[in-house]
Amino acid sequence: MKFARDVTEPALAPRAEIADVTLDEWAAMDEAEWKARTQGTAIRRAKRDGFVRNARAANASHERDGGT
Repeated sequence: MKFARDVTEPALAPRAEIADVTLDEWAAMDEAEWKARTQGTAIRRAKRDGFVRNARAANASHERDGGT
């Protein structure tokens, strides 16, 4: 990204329990695990079903484009 900068504010840094999850893992999560991982995050706004749908769509797009 043209104007992206590294995050210096610790409260805004990506959480390992979210950043290290693959699209396949997100799509396979049950409700309990999803709630535990997304507690206190903006990801909750999408709701689990919408988020899983988007993860599957992103994964399909990624695969269709040759993994780039």
